[in-house]
Amino acid sequence: MLATAVASLTANAQVKLNDKNANAYDLGYGVEISNFLSTASATTITGEELQQTSATNLAQALYGRLPGLTALSQGGFSGDENKGATFNIRGFHTLNDTGILILVDGYERPIDRLSVEEVESVTVLKDAAATALLGHEGINGAILVKTKRGAEGKTRVKVGYSHKFQFDPEFADMVDGYGYASAFNRARRNDGLSAAYTEQELNLFKDGSDPYFYPNVNWRDLTFKNTAEEDHAYVSVYGGTNKVKYYTHIDYTDVRGALKDTKQADYNAQLRQSKANIRTNLDFSLTNTTLMSVNLFGMFQESKRPSDLNADDATAAVYDLPASAFPYKTSTGIWGGNEAYGDANPIAKIQESGFYKTHQRQVWVDAKLSQKLDFLLDGLSVFVSAGYANSSIYAENSHKSHQYGYERYTGAIGDKNNVALNTFGNKETNLTFSNWNAGQWWKAKATLGFNYKRSFFDNDHFNAAVLYDNSGSSTDGRGNTYYRQNIMGVFHYDFQNRYVADLVLAGNGSSRTYPSKWAFSPTLSLGWIYADNNEGLLNYGKLRASVGIQHTDYMPTYGMWLPTWDVTHGYVVIGNNYGATWGASLGSFPTTDFSQETSTSFNLGTDLRLANALDISVDAFYQLRSHIMLSANYENSSVVGIQSSYNDVGEVKSYGLELSAKYAKKITSDLNLNLGANLSWARNEVSKYIGTPTYPLSNPVGHRVNEAWGLKSAGFFKNQADIDASYRQEYSTVSPGDIKYQDLNGDQVINEFDVTSLDGATGIPELNYAFNVGVEYKGFGLNAWFQGTGNYMKYLPSAIWGGMADNGNLSVDYYNNCWDVAGDNALYPRLTTQNNSNNSQASNVWYKPVHFLKMRNIEVYYKVPATVLSKLSLSAAKVFVQGENLLSFDNVYGCRGTFDGISHVQGCQHRCHINFLIKNTFMNKIKYAFLGIVAVAFAGCADLDYNEASNRDEDWTYNSPLNGVKALVYDVYAQMPSEFKDNSYGNGAMIASATDESEFALSFSPIHKYFNGGWTPSNPFSITWDRSYRAITQVHMYLERIHKIDLSDYEYDPDYQTMVQQFEIFPYELRFLRAYFYFELVRAYGDVPLVTTTLTNEQANSVERTPAKDVFRFIINELDAVAEYLPVSYNDIPGQEIGRATRGAALALKARVLLYQASPLFNTDNSKELWKEAAAASKVIIDNAQRWGYKLSEYANLWGHDTFTNPEFIFVLGTQASNTFEQYNYPVGVENGNSGNCPTQALVDAYEYQFDGKTFKEKHPGDVDVTAENPYDGLDPRFALTVVKNGDLWPSNTAQQIAIETYQNGFNGAPKYGATPTGYYLKKFVDGNCITTANNQTTTRHNWIVMRLAEVYLNYAEAMYNYYGNADEPGDFGMSANEAVNVLRNRPDIMMPEFQGNNGFEERYMRERMVELAFEGQRFWDVRRWKKGAEFFKNVDVADFKLDGNGNLILNRVTKTRQWDEKYNLYPIPQSEIQKNGNLKQNPNW
Repeated sequence: MLATAVASLTANAQVKLNDKNANAYDLGYGVEISNFLSTASATTITGEELQQTSATNLAQALYGRLPGLTALSQGGFSGDENKGATFNIRGFHTLNDTGILILVDGYERPIDRLSVEEVESVTVLKDAAATALLGHEGINGAILVKTKRGAEGKTRVKVGYSHKFQFDPEFADMVDGYGYASAFNRARRNDGLSAAYTEQELNLFKDGSDPYFYPNVNWRDLTFKNTAEEDHAYVSVYGGTNKVKYYTHIDYTDVRGALKDTKQADYNAQLRQSKANIRTNLDFSLTNTTLMSVNLFGMFQESKRPSDLNADDATAAVYDLPASAFPYKTSTGIWGGNEAYGDANPIAKIQESGFYKTHQRQVWVDAKLSQKLDFLLDGLSVFVSAGYANSSIYAENSHKSHQYGYERYTGAIGDKNNVALNTFGNKETNLTFSNWNAGQWWKAKATLGFNYKRSFFDNDHFNAAVLYDNSGSSTDGRGNTYYRQNIMGVFHYDFQNRYVADLVLAGNGSSRTYPSKWAFSPTLSLGWIYADNNEGLLNYGKLRASVGIQHTDYMPTYGMWLPTWDVTHGYVVIGNNYGATWGASLGSFPTTDFSQETSTSFNLGTDLRLANALDISVDAFYQLRSHIMLSANYENSSVVGIQSSYNDVGEVKSYGLELSAKYAKKITSDLNLNLGANLSWARNEVSKYIGTPTYPLSNPVGHRVNEAWGLKSAGFFKNQADIDASYRQEYSTVSPGDIKYQDLNGDQVINEFDVTSLDGATGIPELNYAFNVGVEYKGFGLNAWFQGTGNYMKYLPSAIWGGMADNGNLSVDYYNNCWDVAGDNALYPRLTTQNNSNNSQASNVWYKPVHFLKMRNIEVYYKVPATVLSKLSLSAAKVFVQGENLLSFDNVYGCRGTFDGISHVQGCQHRCHINFLIKNTFMNKIKYAFLGIVAVAFAGCADLDYNEASNRDEDWTYNSPLNGVKALVYDVYAQMPSEFKDNSYGNGAMIASATDESEFALSFSPIHKYFNGGWTPSNPFSITWDRSYRAITQVHMYLERIHKIDLSDYEYDPDYQTMVQQFEIFPYELRFLRAYFYFELVRAYGDVPLVTTTLTNEQANSVERTPAKDVFRFIINELDAVAEYLPVSYNDIPGQEIGRATRGAALALKARVLLYQASPLFNTDNSKELWKEAAAASKVIIDNAQRWGYKLSEYANLWGHDTFTNPEFIFVLGTQASNTFEQYNYPVGVENGNSGNCPTQALVDAYEYQFDGKTFKEKHPGDVDVTAENPYDGLDPRFALTVVKNGDLWPSNTAQQIAIETYQNGFNGAPKYGATPTGYYLKKFVDGNCITTANNQTTTRHNWIVMRLAEVYLNYAEAMYNYYGNADEPGDFGMSANEAVNVLRNRPDIMMPEFQGNNGFEERYMRERMVELAFEGQRFWDVRRWKKGAEFFKNVDVADFKLDGNGNLILNRVTKTRQWDEKYNLYPIPQSEIQKNGNLKQNPNW
């Protein structure tokens, strides 16, 4: 609980209602209106009321204070950028930019650095009448902050100091080390794996007797202190004469965070924010008719934190790290850490990573000069104003690295004489300094306005204003500079203080929306004051209504109206020097026919005052937001290749109700009462969306903008019988304890078609309410403010509710309520160590309705009597205690403070505050003579044609052969699939891991969806479809515009002939590439749309699938047509641009295409002639190989970093040097190794022995004592070049080389996170000389083999055998199938027994192809075209190595069952494509 003692000297208890005539707010550009006559929906809170909170930051003081305004904290540390409150007014009115406008004294400014003390009032503007003058930026509502100003009178000095501290931050409870280890064992058993820990080890976790090896670390207690502190001090000086009024404020805030043990010998890395604000507001009466105001503000801030850890990281570490993960330090004194969690030790980062600092400076300057022009026209005046603000952040980092690691027993548990210390990283003793500009922005605005006031009768008022302004703003990055202009007419008329009308006619211009630069925005509002007297019950009553049209200049991407040809899809390595050439192309077709996003809004409200003590305000509103920009990808098929960018068809309707009441009354001479309450309900509903929804139940139309979408749970699977009796769930293979979903669309399958609304709002609550109580008796008083929310859903964060998947931590709440523990009463699914796609789907298991009511602030005070104050020359004083977040009621169990929608980690706060308001009785009056005139002139108008878009349009591209045209060609090359560049499945997963060659070590990889049920038309791995049609369209665009290329300007260039030669070849290269991408499509999908020209959207949305045989024939004809024009080699062409398409590449691709066409998947008639045609095509390459420069290489020489020009390669895609592939595939336990693609026992079984030709499996069909039998001795040499086995010294670099241990509890084996699931690691393509240690990394080049000569021999052998039916038959081609295979097996470094005879050839050939082309991306497609998936992919053997009681290594065979269905032979057409084009029919059974 909170206990504070506070002394303060200020009086701010409100005991009466606001004067409706005295309180006026600025609607923009100096147009002020009193509450009495206002027809706008606006609510004001005074600075006096805001000071009843303990917040020193203005943004923090606004939580729940104003009806219609939702303020949510982003958490984090106050010194970090963009960590203050986020605001919205009446919800999210659009599908795009939901930000609101924040004005300080009429200019757009941030408020997260403003102090409460310098603020006079805050007004929220909610309807069109309130924001009509604010241009494009006011469409979502606005907050007006009015800072304090001087007043005529003696100089006064106000001095304040406060001390605030936060204590007892609340975290979710996580299980301890023993609990985690026990649950981990249970989770592994659920996963079909053996337990990770023995009973002996569990007891060591439990009793804490061996903490360095079996730790139980309380990360929260080691990372955080119980308190954080904040000091705040200020001095304000204000006063003035009838000529000059002044307000000066100096403010200093010092915030210290709650990190623990941050003080080091030479620095302190504590979270810290030190901020100083300096403000001067001046008002001058230069003459009786000339007024001037000047506002100056400066902010100086320094923030600090540990170099490797910010506040969010520290909180995340508490949730991410299990208590048993590792000790915070080893027994040798180095920081704890391991391969599973890496360098994640928050204590190490706090105490030994150095420190990071930022220095931020902001300057705000604005001035206004107004002149009465009564000498021209009575009531006429003119004003000119200008403002400028600038902010910059300078960052500096003083960093040092540290070493981390862990200890493990190499002998018996507890034997300290047999301990290995495994270390990672590099310890640095000196700090390394770096610095940079971390961000900057500027904003400027100038305004000219004429005002005219007059009365037509004695009891009316007419005001008119004509305003013109231009403004500009800029933030970091291209395309973030905008200019705006507004031209507005403002008219106000009121009659008899009863009837009120306001009209605004505004023209809003912006450079952001070019070419739709201008929009007309009219607003009309009316008011009827039906009661105005001080007697009786009803003292004041006003009915007001407004209607308005407004616009925003938000654009989803910059320059979308321009056809920019600078979008790159990657690079291609061209030439012997391995140079990376980046491509560029048209990213999307421009959007030119659009309107600015438009708001049409209505507001109806009434304001009441009853018994001069109660104010009531009620508002009902409706807004239709139209012309919302939405991506055209939602409506146009990807067959179009290059999409139109956006379409302005979206609509959102918003409606809601707001109520507020305020009661203030002096009950007796000693008793004052102040009560208040407000309630806001707002719903924002999508009324029109783009395209046809892919999933009907997920159609956003009719649902909230911020709707929670997901599956609906039907409980949890009880057992296997329950699973067998239930509908198939396509997300992954399910087990007992997994979530069971409802079949909402009735198709008896659970997939994306069952995703539906979960009937709740996310992001922001729909319902907000607050109430306050204030009471004062004989100087003693209480102020309390309560805030609550409802109609709000939050997604449970996986850090707390992740259920241990992928080494995640485990919360007490999850454990107590998981299926394993709670059974039928479970709230969460079973424990698992693996990523489970089924359980991780968005659903009502994870989306939870959240509501809370909390005491946001409380203040208890005592007002010091005047008799005491007079002796101290003080005008008023009070002593008070303030607290924040002292009481909370919510429906989130197990993690209070995590889900209030306000902060990550919540704690109670209190504030000690001393304020002095001092009467200056000694200062004499000073008269000022202001000598000078400030002139503000417009240097020029904002340029609405300004843009920073690229000049690379179509004309530039085709008129720039070297930079433009070549970039177009290379961009098509860059899109060719390469497993070294694409990383399509994340974390380096290769397509081999979707076959029997390999299994990927990380269970969360999407690659597993190929065989765990998660591969569906809704999750279609559509990169092949999208990328191929994009590349094909780029080819069409080039061929259709080739006439634009003009090289005449280069005629006298010395390289002119080279250029001509290159450009003559380009069309044939592109046709080769088009053929290649069509092959990608046809082998994946079968029948696909075959288009040969650029399509319109309408055409793309209606094309039909072309039969596969016709697509194959098109590809073959194209390759025949271009082959003769492509060079045999680029060695003899100037520039030697090796890496481009050659004649050999075209003919090798043709041979592969013919082989696929002849294979069972596509050759449904079993035509022998197709096999003959395939054999003939392969034989052409074999016969011409020597003449064209191709020859077989030693197998070991195919994978090195200098193999780009290896003569066996017919077509290869190079990459830039890196060690990413090594980091992905080095064994876990090797520093920065992640295991990656692990060869299976099924692959090992395919290798034969050199001495007798028998396979590994033939000799060892069951479990094997590896130590006794040494079964790997004598295997095909390609095995050792492809696979890393237990005991191998790997990697080959001496910095990291170790003897690999893949057995259970071995250094590189399970249960270590990410360890090989197959018993082996990958060597092929992995450069073992590459060092991946943190302190000494080297890189290498990798070359993705598209086609090589060995494949051609294999293709030939397969075609010959299937044509002749005899593997020894040379036929018309002079070489038999056996002879072709033996060419490969007789390589000097292989020398395997030759294939002989016809018996068993097909089985042996398939093994040979698997071995020779392992991990080259062929097996995935080979098995499909053979239609052998059920034979090879359904049951896959892996090895589970263990040490027996004698220390012998035992290979235990484990058969893993994967999902296989014949429909998997072809990819599903992406469901989104089916929805866009009804003529596309889905592949069978998908």
